[in-house]
Amino acid sequence: MFDENADDYFSYVFELALDETPPSDPAELRALLHDYYAGLMQAVAKDSGRTPGTVVVHIDPTDDGHDLAEIEMTDEFTGGAPISVALELERTDTCIIAVVTPSRDDGVRAALQRARTCLPCAAAR
Repeated sequence: MFDENADDYFSYVFELALDETPPSDPAELRALLHDYYAGLMQAVAKDSGRTPGTVVVHIDPTDDGHDLAEIEMTDEFTGGAPISVALELERTDTCIIAVVTPSRDDGVRAALQRARTCLPCAAAR
C-alpha cells in the first residue's frame, strides 16, 4: 500500500462505524469524506513540516445505498504529488464501508472486494 510504484499503492478498505445513520445526502457525504481525507493528509504533512494541499471530493450518488466517489488531493505520503482515488461506498444502518484505490487493475480491485467482506459491518450483512 505504501510503495507508490506498486499496483496496489493507496489501495485499502475501511469502514466508518457511526453513532447515527450515515448521510444519504450527497453534500453531507461529500463533507464527511472531505474531512476524513483532509485530516489524514494534514496529519501526514505535519510530520514532514509541509502544508497539505486541497482535497476535492466528487460524489456520484445512487438510491440503493451504494455510491461512487472520487477524491483529488495532494498525496502527502509521497511528498505532495497529486493523486486521484476512486471510492466505492456502501451505506448500512450504522456504517459506511469504503473500497479505495487509484488503480484500474482488476486484480487489485478483486482483492479489495474480498478484503471488504472481512469488515464487521460487511460481514454482518
